[in-house]
Amino acid sequence: MAGANAYAGKFVGNDFVLPKPKPKKIINPITVPYRQSVAAPVLSPALAESVATEKIHPGEAIFNFISSRLFRLIIILLVCAAIVGVGSVVAVRSHVITTIKVTATKIERKLVAKIDRTSSYALPANSEVVESDILSTEMNAIENQLININVGGLIVNPTPANVTQWLVTGPGPKIGTTTLTVKASALTAYLNTIIQTYDHAPVNQLTVTHSDNTTATIIKGVNGIIYAIPSGLIHSFSNQILTSNGASATLTSSSKPFSITSKPPFDKLLEVDVTTKRMYAYQSGQLVNTFLVSAGAATTPTPIGQFKIYAKYPFQNISGYNANGTSYYLPDVQWIDDFYQSDAIVGNNWSPLTYFGYTNSSHGSVGVVTSEAEWIYNWAPIGTTVIVHR
Repeated sequence: MAGANAYAGKFVGNDFVLPKPKPKKIINPITVPYRQSVAAPVLSPALAESVATEKIHPGEAIFNFISSRLFRLIIILLVCAAIVGVGSVVAVRSHVITTIKVTATKIERKLVAKIDRTSSYALPANSEVVESDILSTEMNAIENQLININVGGLIVNPTPANVTQWLVTGPGPKIGTTTLTVKASALTAYLNTIIQTYDHAPVNQLTVTHSDNTTATIIKGVNGIIYAIPSGLIHSFSNQILTSNGASATLTSSSKPFSITSKPPFDKLLEVDVTTKRMYAYQSGQLVNTFLVSAGAATTPTPIGQFKIYAKYPFQNISGYNANGTSYYLPDVQWIDDFYQSDAIVGNNWSPLTYFGYTNSSHGSVGVVTSEAEWIYNWAPIGTTVIVHR
């Protein structure tokens, strides 16, 4: 039994069991570098069994894992993921807020777009709603249409610039629309300007009594005409204007009767009666002097009407043409008061004294004797009223 003794085994039943060798601790195990392929060593059966039966300590394994490159890589990846996550949250939050705002705006526009004249929107008076993209074209048509304003038979046509001042714009009832309005106050102001231009006050009749107790109507009375804007005209006229197809309006008129007075309403007045060949001087309504005159001949009459002295000369040479075409020249004519073109009150030193008060012989001027012409020249300043009548 040399073999049996050599193994020093034991018999258990019919089997012979070899004694198990005591496992040995592996002090320097073979390590494999990260991401490096190394062929695993071939262990003997006994050594493999020894390794398989080696106990693993949890604390040592955790320490080894924390110290490994893999753990550090995992930590870095987690940190990066966290940063990306935070940025994503901010971006998502911003996107959500923007989406909410855009949605709210769309909802608001849809609600506003549903508003029309039949709901809470009230169209202003004298207005129309125009699509905003054609507003300029519409306004141009309105401003350049033919507009007639009848003032007592006279037609006034406002200019495009006038019409522009009547128009104002504002927000329309829907998105993309504009309210175009004819401003009543501006249109009224324009019509009042026309009224002030064509209105005329009555001309009061002036009847005077001369020193010989004769009377003369030296200013004939004329009724005044007062224009007014009819009720409702502004509204109807505005609606016509907005059509841009032409518009017309008529101002109403009323007559204001004249009154009769016997006191001249002038500070100073020279009255010339070419029929009686007399001239009268009034101051503050009172007769202060009377003159005999020789006015214009029948072929060269003195103009009839109301005038004012506009120029004065102490002396002047006068020339012109007679009715038959021949010329005349009068040197050194004195005390000249021009009141109409070349017609004047002058000192007549070329006619016989028997002409004054009896014969009209001049070329249109009113001649008086030289001494009386000097009194008139000194008494009547520029601006003095001169009334010539028959």
